[in-house]
Amino acid sequence: MVSDSRPGDSFWFPWDGEEYQYSLPDPYIYQTEGHVDLEHEVVRKALASSIQRDGIAYSLGAAYQMIDQSVYTQTYGGAVGGDHVRCIVDYETGLSIYSQEPTEDIVELTIVELPVGDS
Repeated sequence: MVSDSRPGDSFWFPWDGEEYQYSLPDPYIYQTEGHVDLEHEVVRKALASSIQRDGIAYSLGAAYQMIDQSVYTQTYGGAVGGDHVRCIVDYETGLSIYSQEPTEDIVELTIVELPVGDS
């Protein structure tokens, strides 16, 4: 994943990893590298733009509404056994939280769960 000097302000992607246990029922999930604050306007704007661009919301206003109803988590991700698929990692042990396998390439992640609805 590409990194920026201001994490979270331009690189949001749909979650493509495994083992993430979400809180909302069947949400859309986005991720960015770094631990970012979803209250910062530049971070919210970048996420809202990605949501609209991906066709999840029909307008920026609808995307902001989704963000206002979202749940976000600051966590760590890594890869297991040379695989490029991310999993959630216990930072202290370096193990996958769910499979307990050793991980590589551990990075900070912010994951946002967006409610599914009529946006």
